[in-house]
Amino acid sequence: MAEQTNFGKNALIAGILLGVASGAFGIYTLSGGKVPAVQTELSNDGVAAAKELSELAATTNAIRQRGCTIADVAPEGAVIADKARYTPIFFSPELWQVTNDAEGVNSVVDIYEPTTRPVHADVPNHWFITHGIADALGRADGLTMDSDADGFSNGEEKAADTNPSDPASYPALIRVGEPPKLEVVNITNASAVISVDSTLAYETAPTTMGVKIFASATDTRTPVARFTNLKVGDTFGLSNEDKTRFTVLRFEQMEFDGSPETVVVVRDNVTASAEKEFYIRSGSPTRPGTRDHGTANAKGRRIQDTTITLRVTAGPAAGKPEGTVSTQINGTFTVPGGVKIFASATDTRTPVARFTNLKVGDTFGLSNEDKTRFTVLRFEQMEFDGSPETVVVVRDNVTASAEKEFYIRSGSPTRPGTRDHGTANAKGRRIQDTTITLRVTAGPAAGKPEGTVSTQINGTFTVPGTDITCVLETVDAAGSVNVRPNGAESPVSVPKAAN
Repeated sequence: MAEQTNFGKNALIAGILLGVASGAFGIYTLSGGKVPAVQTELSNDGVAAAKELSELAATTNAIRQRGCTIADVAPEGAVIADKARYTPIFFSPELWQVTNDAEGVNSVVDIYEPTTRPVHADVPNHWFITHGIADALGRADGLTMDSDADGFSNGEEKAADTNPSDPASYPALIRVGEPPKLEVVNITNASAVISVDSTLAYETAPTTMGVKIFASATDTRTPVARFTNLKVGDTFGLSNEDKTRFTVLRFEQMEFDGSPETVVVVRDNVTASAEKEFYIRSGSPTRPGTRDHGTANAKGRRIQDTTITLRVTAGPAAGKPEGTVSTQINGTFTVPGGVKIFASATDTRTPVARFTNLKVGDTFGLSNEDKTRFTVLRFEQMEFDGSPETVVVVRDNVTASAEKEFYIRSGSPTRPGTRDHGTANAKGRRIQDTTITLRVTAGPAAGKPEGTVSTQINGTFTVPGTDITCVLETVDAAGSVNVRPNGAESPVSVPKAAN
């Protein structure tokens, strides 16, 4: 017992001494005293772990400052450097919550992953991103809005395979099955009466003598134009300013109520009506309400013009004076704004020429310096995969190829390796020019600049220093060519130069 009592006392005394020492050490430290530094070392793994924790803490604090919810959402493929991304669920530009009405569930998807569920049905998320309109992805009206303000919605540009972020890239203003980007501005009606001098009826089909023709306003009968001494081939109009509307074609003998009579046959050079050629009986015009009015026996000729003014509501001409056009019933007109044609380098797809507002008869080329290589011939309706489409038909004014006339589908050119490349369904047109330069090796032009000539396959050229014309027919793998002199039964082979 005595030993146990002594041990307890000793322990109590040791504890008191330790407590006093600790208190003294604390007081010494607070009073500015110095203690020996404790030397510690971290392993490399420990340093890396500490750095990762520090970076994670900084990222977490930054997200919290934005007031976002933190979640370690890591769908398949949503990793950076083999580590799951820490990202705000509902505020991230990468992750979206998409509702699947068919399944009745919501899914969090990565919009940068091409295989994930689209935010807008049937339109891949990456289409918005790659075309620079990712901001439209999160909007309910993302497909109906017009991101580049060219008059076409994003959905229309997706369907037409044009760029929704480039106002210079837009679909055709008139497409089969789609509302046209045209509106009627005004419809005006104008009328007049043409009268032929009554003395013509008693002449016998004159060919050299003239005839007097008057044009009068139908409401007041006031003459607004007078043309005298008109002969075959002469022109006249409905006003003194308009002198080319009609052409006198000939004089004919006709019979009215059993009596022969000379009439003047006229062609209307402006109207789009199918009745461009008609005859006019001489004498005072037959008035409305009388027996012969509106019949073949009527004298004079009533002209009724209906002019329709239209304007485009999309494209570069929209809202500008050049975006308006006027025509008549059955009239032909070119939609303002024309067609845009681009030429690009095939290796880099870099545009090297841009031609806008092209209409039938206009020319363009493969560079901004070459503006006459091709001519726009017409626009045609064709069918591709069961759907009608408008194409532009073009003539190549330079190439010697037999295929000088071809059509071009609108849209981004079909790239090599895709299904339609090289087929009739391909969009755009690939131009392959092979230029062969030849030189004579004998005669006075040999060794001189004038001894050289360039041509293409199927091209015709004159041999330098001679009057011999040849057609270059083929080029072989070795670089030799076959040329056929004019009138020769067979071609001759021209070898490739050694240097």
